[in-house]
Amino acid sequence: MLIESDIVEAPPQQMAFWEGLSMLHSYPDILESAYRLLTTMGVKMMAYHLVPPFHSQISKRAMIISFGFPKQWIEYYADPAARAQDPVPDIVMEQYSRMSWAEALKICRDKDPVTGIRHAVEIEEIPYAFGLPLYGPSGRDAYCAIVMDNASNVTDMWNMVQIQNIMQAVHVRISHLTIAKDNAAIKLSHRETEVLNWILGGKSRNDIATILGLAPATVDTYLRRIYEKLGVNNRIMASLRALSQNLIKLS
Repeated sequence: MLIESDIVEAPPQQMAFWEGLSMLHSYPDILESAYRLLTTMGVKMMAYHLVPPFHSQISKRAMIISFGFPKQWIEYYADPAARAQDPVPDIVMEQYSRMSWAEALKICRDKDPVTGIRHAVEIEEIPYAFGLPLYGPSGRDAYCAIVMDNASNVTDMWNMVQIQNIMQAVHVRISHLTIAKDNAAIKLSHRETEVLNWILGGKSRNDIATILGLAPATVDTYLRRIYEKLGVNNRIMASLRALSQNLIKLS
């Protein structure tokens, strides 16, 4: 039974953040607002990876927004070739849980001792560092790195859970803004959407033609238009791209 004394009221900074999150519409503003709040909770560095759906968190297409990290780290990580050598983000995503960089490094050493040793010194230079896996709609997952200012904030489990909840909400907000932006750039007609849904259902060109009462050549025309709009060249990629953009849904 929940009684009034069991209810924990959020601090004013957190209340202001939650109330204002839905009114922010740019990625930097959203992340800067989150970072300001997290600094009151012991976070001194933060980095957020925004990648296309189903991509690695160290993809060449990753956009990384960071706060508080040393200049040399930011410059190093801006190089896609250097970033591709970092095993931690994808290990954290594979484990589906918050973990320290040291914990991720141990897993890396078990899988690939050479890579693990190469990153050991770099990770030890920044203690109290953690990776947070963040999950969003349509395969839009993200990785967030945080560095705490001292051990006491790390051992405060309630504080760490709150930090993860805040960044999860940030990621969902950014995901919805990204989807809305992408969908505005891709406009499928009603008939193109019908054809795409039948493709997703595994129907052949002739099947779709029969179902929709069209000539097979007409279905081919719709397929060419769909491929062009989605920037793909086959049925599988068209289905994946449309699903990731929320243009169609699995029924």
